[in-house]
Order: sequence, then structure tokens, then C-alpha cells
Amino acid sequence: MSAKSVDLLEVSSPLVENNSIVPSQVASGLVDYESEPSIGGIELDESLTSQESGKIFGLSIGVALGLFLTMIIGLVLLWWYWPSDEKPAKKKKVRFSEEVEQKEIPSRTEESNLAEIDLSQDLPPEKPEVISPYKTKPAVINRIMDGLFISDDYSARDYATVKSLGITQILSVGQELTPHINSGFITANIPIVDMESALIKKWFATALSFIKGGPTLVHCSQGISRSATICIAYLIMNGMSYDEALARVKAARSMISPNEGFTEQLKELEKTKQPIEGFELKIIRT
Repeated sequence: MSAKSVDLLEVSSPLVENNSIVPSQVASGLVDYESEPSIGGIELDESLTSQESGKIFGLSIGVALGLFLTMIIGLVLLWWYWPSDEKPAKKKKVRFSEEVEQKEIPSRTEESNLAEIDLSQDLPPEKPEVISPYKTKPAVINRIMDGLFISDDYSARDYATVKSLGITQILSVGQELTPHINSGFITANIPIVDMESALIKKWFATALSFIKGGPTLVHCSQGISRSATICIAYLIMNGMSYDEALARVKAARSMISPNEGFTEQLKELEKTKQPIEGFELKIIRT
């Protein structure tokens, strides 16, 4: 190879100094300035090399992990220092032996001191005694004639007063009334309601027979209609007219007022003077 060809070869090979092209080559026109720079035939791209990209990727992963760990640590610290009343209480495991040691057994001296404490200071004030209505409201029992009395249900259950009047029998008129069990009297009940359509006349015969057995108290719920009807019927059967019997009972108890249906049945009894056959009373002797 001649010297001239060697010189051309040297000129055609780009010389790089500090990753740049020698100015002499640019001036000679042997190197295209606009072409991509190369080192030893390897093109140099303006973008990052694979080695540098790997470093940046690793750095990004490290930053992400650091942020994640920082967030986890922050949440743990937030939970740890949160107010205890909003945080579930931790259960402390205590052994049986520790529980026994923590319990203090009072001495005999302490027990005696406890016995001397006035516990009445911690008790609520005593409620006033509930007084029975029989202690405040007197019984009202009205005498119609010898051996015949009338009242309401309330007064009929004041057995001490009833007994003091010499009464030995109690006839209650009303299906809603409680029987006089273990009262010490001979008792019977007419199970009838205070309605105009109720056939109280079917009880006249058996009721009049019961009253003849001894001094009798006849009562209903209020002592106004049903018990008054039985007493008027008894007086009619003893020779009085309806008006006379009504006046006699009203004189003893002014509030009486048999309903219209009962009044018609009493006037019918006044005409016949003979009660119809009806029901039998169930007599209870206590």
C-alpha cells in the first residue's frame, strides 16, 4: 500500500476527542456534520443509554418503596398515639395467681367497721303507705225494712260493717261481680247485665225465696238498677203496689232507678202477683 493511500485511510477514520469530531476533519469535508456521531463505528443516540436507564429505573423503585414504608410507619404511629377511649382496649392476660394476689381480704377489724356503717343513708326515701279505700271511704248500706238491705258492690265487701248490721246473707246481682268467697256469709249471685232486654223476671221467684232465708243484703255494681229491681219485686210480692214499693226503696236509697225494661217487668209482676218460673240460684255457704 502506498503512502498516499495510508494518508487517505487515516483521514477517513474519524478521530474523537472528548466525544467530539476533530475540527480538521470537518474542515476537510471528510465528515458529514449532520450525521449521527459514532465511536468506533457505534452510533451515539441523544437519548439515554441502557445503563443509565437501568440506574434511573432502580432509583424510581427505591423512591417508591421509601414512600410506601413511610406511609406504613405513619399509620402505625397514628394508631398507637390515637386517644385510648376510641381505641379497643387490650386485654391484659393475668394469671390466676396474680388475680388472687390483687384481691384484698378484709380483716376482722374492717368487717366490724363495715357493720357499723349506717346504710340507711344510701337508701331511697320510704314511699308513703298506700291506705286501703275501706279505711277512708265508709261503707254505705241502706236499710229498706227489717231483714232487707241494699248497697253497691264496694260497700258490700266491707264485711265487718255488713256483719255489724246483723246481715247473714249477701245476694249480688251482676254477672261481672266477684263472688263473695270465704266471707263468712251465705251468698248467691244472679248473673245478669243492666240492659233493658235482660229478663230479670226469670230470677224473681228464686231471689225472693233466698231473701226469706234470713237478713239479706242485695247489691249490684252501683246499687241503682239491678239490686233495686230485686228489692222492689220482693216488696210487691209482700202486698205493695209498684209505686209503693218504688217509693219505699227510694226513701231508703234515693239514687235508685231501674231501667225501663226492668220497670215493665215489675209492673207485670204487680198485675199477676205471681213470678214466672225461671232460673235457680247457686247458693254458697262459707
